[in-house]
Formats: sequence, structure tokens, C-alpha cells
Amino acid sequence: MTTATALHWAIKRSLIDYVRAQPDGTVELVDGASEVDGEFVFPATEPGTFRGGVVLTAHHGMLRVTLRDPSLEPAEAPTELWLDDGQGRVAFAKLAADGSARLTLDGADLFMAGPYGPGTELDRPAVR
Repeated sequence: MTTATALHWAIKRSLIDYVRAQPDGTVELVDGASEVDGEFVFPATEPGTFRGGVVLTAHHGMLRVTLRDPSLEPAEAPTELWLDDGQGRVAFAKLAADGSARLTLDGADLFMAGPYGPGTELDRPAVR
């Protein structure tokens, strides 16, 4: 039996593409996160818990979203993706049995009334 070593997650490809298309847009990888084939890779620290982060910035800092240290809760049959937003831990997305990942109200709040409201579909994270 192999042990999962990382969380692979594209977040929301259209959002990442949008940030990168902005003249001052940056997608910064911090604390050990990397990017491979269009997915961000967060190394495992223990089952269901990962380290590293992605900081999205554009519009002269008016758009700044920090997504750090993801965890899948509960670890054995995850139904939520939690993140540190730089001010504390938030339930960022609900993971449904149908394979969807949808933004929660707390997750949507990180976008400060932007185009991503609660229920917005995200790319589903995968542990491998």
C-alpha cells in the first residue's frame, strides 16, 4: 500500500488564468508548495493535512487571496477543504460525493464580493 504524499489542486483554473493575465497579476508559491502540470502541489505533513500556499495578487493589491496549509476533513472520508487565509482557518469548500467541490460562504468571503459566491464550483483536490 502506498502512502499519499501530496494534495494536488488546480484551485479554479479560470481564476488562475485571470490573475496571470493581469498586468500586475502574480501567483506566488510559498512554504513548499509547487506547481506541476497546471496543479498546485501541497506536500503532506500527516494524513489529511498539507503545507504550503498560493497567494494570488492583482489590481494593485485590491485582489489578494491567500490559500495556505490545506487540510481535508475528516481525513479518512473528506467532506470539507479547510485553508488558512492568513487570518485563521476557514472551511473553504464542500466536497460532495458526486465529485464536485463548491465554495462555502466563508470561502466566498475571501473574494470580497467578487464573482465567486457560495456554491461556485472549484477544481476538486486530489490526494496522491
